[in-house]
Amino acid sequence: MNASLISLLTTLATCREVRAYLRTQRRAAEIARASHQALLSIATGHADPAIRSEALQIVSLLATPGHQGALELAHATDPDPAVRACAEALVFRSIVAERVQASGKFDAEGFAEYRRNVAKEAAMVIIRAR
Repeated sequence: MNASLISLLTTLATCREVRAYLRTQRRAAEIARASHQALLSIATGHADPAIRSEALQIVSLLATPGHQGALELAHATDPDPAVRACAEALVFRSIVAERVQASGKFDAEGFAEYRRNVAKEAAMVIIRAR
């Protein structure tokens, strides 16, 4: 597995400040973009449920083709209820994002801004829950 990606996911799992979380999440997404299969392996196979949840957050953030299927699989099969709940929320977020994009109300930059705002709101909820 990708050691630098796991290190960033570990940092995310313990981060207690929104800006630091978002900064680390962006770095993790950059690495994961180049090694997407490693990200999926971590999301489904890492021993630590917190790491699996953070990996799923990155899967959702990248929104690559097929990402919703990976989230649905985690929702259906992960042994940890917290990871399943995280995956369920991310599936819902993915469906909403698809509908927002399909509405045609945003140009590309507007939709990118929408996704950044959603990521920030999600980070605030995650940090508050810790």
